[in-house]
Amino acid sequence: MKTKNKGIILLFLVAIIWGGGFPAVRFALDTGITPFYLITFRFSIAAIAILLVTYKRIKPHLRSHLIPGVIL
Repeated sequence: MKTKNKGIILLFLVAIIWGGGFPAVRFALDTGITPFYLITFRFSIAAIAILLVTYKRIKPHLRSHLIPGVIL
């Protein structure tokens, strides 16, 4: 697949996910979830996704940087 086509497809996918977030947030807030819990849930999912994607690059620095950062 050409780089240009791949970029267009990924950009379209990001737009769909971003646009789909608005009805999802509205539905979640209408069902009684507080904004604090909603933001906590969204950031937790994002952190797990980033960790899964970048784990091999993060692993050598885990003890020296990440663990003290989490403690702070």
